[in-house]
Amino acid sequence: MWRIIDVSGEDYRLICNQDNLVVIKNEEEKLRAHLSDINTIIIHSYSINLTGVLIQKLIDYNIPLIFCDRAHNPSGILLQLFKHTEYGNRLYLQIKASKPFLKNAWQQIIKAKIKNQSEVLKEFGKDRESKILLKYSYEVKSGDKTNRESVASRVYFQSLFENFNRDPDSNDMVNSSLNYSYAVLRSNIARAIVGSGLNPAIGIFHSYKNNYFCLVDDLMEPLRPFIDRHIKQNISEIKRHKELNSEIKKLLVSIIDYNFSYNNEKMNLVNISQRYVFSYISYLSKETKKINIPVL
Repeated sequence: MWRIIDVSGEDYRLICNQDNLVVIKNEEEKLRAHLSDINTIIIHSYSINLTGVLIQKLIDYNIPLIFCDRAHNPSGILLQLFKHTEYGNRLYLQIKASKPFLKNAWQQIIKAKIKNQSEVLKEFGKDRESKILLKYSYEVKSGDKTNRESVASRVYFQSLFENFNRDPDSNDMVNSSLNYSYAVLRSNIARAIVGSGLNPAIGIFHSYKNNYFCLVDDLMEPLRPFIDRHIKQNISEIKRHKELNSEIKKLLVSIIDYNFSYNNEKMNLVNISQRYVFSYISYLSKETKKINIPVL
């Protein structure tokens, strides 16, 4: 089982001891975990000390270190770069990809995302809205020039969470849970992208001007409904709490170890992310005409 380490609170010290992450507070050891067992480390504090040795070890083990703001939005990420032996070849594939080629990729991604959203609504008895989204998915054009993603998103969130407004800056429990869970998902996609030798700054649709991880944000879009479904399934428990405490965070990150079907195999989101990224590489190299996108 992969471990996601979440550090919330003040005055923690994070060190590395014999390839173990050790979390210390007031000179007392609070947690010890071997780096090979860690999926992601998430920091929610402005007064945490990390040693240089630990940071280098996290890079060596390709473990994303995410820094979040007070709304649980990721505000920064530390990740290994440029160590893959195929980095040069894959960078070339990314750079030479034409605009029509990338627009076709974005069309595939948005179609899959809206279809996944439709499946989520169907699961929770929203049949009318599910059919509307399925119709939108067939209307997605190259590059999503008619912006079906945005139109579908408005119907989807209001229907799934009942008159809900998706606002990343809001601190209500649903938005906070989405922010936190998306951050975990983002780190998994980022880890898979960097580990495969792709450059996360060279995206498909999102702009690199203000976002070094635009490819991560592109590829994670069809996987967001996996998160939404998990939160909807546990919405009663989530709303019982007034803040994103350790109990709720543990519930949210449990989705990482769930098994889903991908290529007729059962696997968790970590493995799905890796396979999905390699499928994108096959598309870039024109070995295939379609990206094998995860579907619910």
